[in-house]
Amino acid sequence: TEASVLRRALKLNACVRSEDKRLGGGTTNNNIITIMDSYGLISSKVKNLSLDDVAQCIDSGGAMMMSVKAQYLDENKSCPKFMPLRSKCNHWVTVLGVVRQEYTNEILGVYVQDTGRWSSDSKVYISAEKFNNMRSILDDFTGISAFT
Repeated sequence: TEASVLRRALKLNACVRSEDKRLGGGTTNNNIITIMDSYGLISSKVKNLSLDDVAQCIDSGGAMMMSVKAQYLDENKSCPKFMPLRSKCNHWVTVLGVVRQEYTNEILGVYVQDTGRWSSDSKVYISAEKFNNMRSILDDFTGISAFT
């Protein structure tokens, strides 16, 4: 559960300790790698994450988390195509799968699990267009790949 991972992160000093609930438990890329390694996973950072990076990891039997800006996950809210100042990611999601066009194998998007959602359905579809828009405007659009 997210709570058990947080307890482990606290023991490892791999997250922010704060009474402010908006900050407490926050993690960096290196914190995530430390936590994954503690579970016996072989993990690494993938900077400037692309859809091809995600597909390669998943197709190879790995798992992937990616950093995003939480508000862009809302289906009804598009992310801007351009921002004069790049923006910081503020949330982690886990990739569930890659969606491909049946005949051409073109990557159409990805499904992610967002455990931070308040609704009962934490599965979110991110189209290739939205993924690439997020990638173009976020400073730290990073993936963490993990293999057993």
